[in-house]
Amino acid sequence: MNFPHFRLGRMQGSACDTVYTGTNEVAGGKSEIKIFPNPNNGAFPIVLPTGQEADWNLEIFDLSGRSRWQAKAFTTNVQVSNLPAGFYILVCRNSDGREVSLRLIIQH
Repeated sequence: MNFPHFRLGRMQGSACDTVYTGTNEVAGGKSEIKIFPNPNNGAFPIVLPTGQEADWNLEIFDLSGRSRWQAKAFTTNVQVSNLPAGFYILVCRNSDGREVSLRLIIQH
């Protein structure tokens, strides 16, 4: 299967795979966007840059590249407890074309 939006690769020093999306990733893995707790049960707050909360679109992908949830970031509380337990990628895109990808772990 071909997923053109994902580039799969290995994390240095880890047996786990990591997924990179887009070309506007945050260097060094530091981001002003945060989710916590992680792992979580599918209900979690997301911290977006102050004053820019409405400018972000949020989308959650499973590791096969399928979109499982999407929303405009009007709220800082995400509720996806209907998703099965597992690993996901939360992709945050703003109107300027910036894209931030965060690993998300859901446990029930």
